[in-house]
Amino acid sequence: MNENDFYEKQSQKILKDEAMKFIVDLVENWSIGIARYEMRINEEEIHHYTAKLLPFGSYVLDLKSNSSDIDMICVCPNFINR
Repeated sequence: MNENDFYEKQSQKILKDEAMKFIVDLVENWSIGIARYEMRINEEEIHHYTAKLLPFGSYVLDLKSNSSDIDMICVCPNFINR
């Protein structure tokens, strides 16, 4: 597998990790914005109403190849409907 350049290169790993962090931050900030401005949830409770992106598959199992994607599921509070 190494001979065929199947395994993910370090530079690709860094790019995927940066993309993952960007998307996670984006979704968390989006859900906090809805909780804060549309649902009027107070600041002490707002951390309970944050959407979470959960990676699964090859990304979590660290079985990534050069062409693998990042599988994620978004879990969010039930008042978020879009």
